[in-house]
Amino acid sequence: MKVTFISDTHTKENTLNLCGGDILVFSGDCMSSGFSIFELFKFIEWFKEQNYTYKVFVAGNHDRTCEMLPEKYIKPIFDLYYDNGVRYIKDELITVDGISIYGTPYQPYFYGWAFNVSDSEKLTKIYKNIPEGVDILITHCPPYDILDKSHLEKKGRTGEEPLGSTELLNVLTEMENPPKYHCFGHIHGDGGKVEKKGETTYINASVCDEQYEPVNKVITLDI
Repeated sequence: MKVTFISDTHTKENTLNLCGGDILVFSGDCMSSGFSIFELFKFIEWFKEQNYTYKVFVAGNHDRTCEMLPEKYIKPIFDLYYDNGVRYIKDELITVDGISIYGTPYQPYFYGWAFNVSDSEKLTKIYKNIPEGVDILITHCPPYDILDKSHLEKKGRTGEEPLGSTELLNVLTEMENPPKYHCFGHIHGDGGKVEKKGETTYINASVCDEQYEPVNKVITLDI
């Protein structure tokens, strides 16, 4: 199956020219500030038209509308395009054409944006819901020290220290049967990169770079 992985388009989805295939995976941050529902609708309209049988969406920290509006409103918005193959998942396991996919938007506290969890134990509990042996895991944030460098010196950071979640890394490390593929974004500096560790292929699918320009490589894999 041909699977394309994208993330962190930040309202610039129309700049992408995707190859088409079986599954399009989006791991969060289609919005800018996250307060304009117009940005969300604009992305969904674009998303549903892409030439993939299934299009799977997990929200990110900029997608505030997905957190602010009750679930009873958000999921039906995406379900309008269910027949177009669009799937919105939040702490949920789905199967499409025999491929199991689990997604969660939650992450460690990050400047007060959406889907932040400041309590480490609570975040670990959320991540422990990730099933053993899932084919594709979608999170917004990366695990600690895996494709999670910003490469920018700002706000007291050197630009090279890991920014991923230690809670997520610990949960994945303890798994007997870890995910085959793990897609994320959030940290733009390592966007467009793929790295295999152990049994898992990790994909930082951030399309935008650290200046929020959509120049990072789009990753498409045959799985």
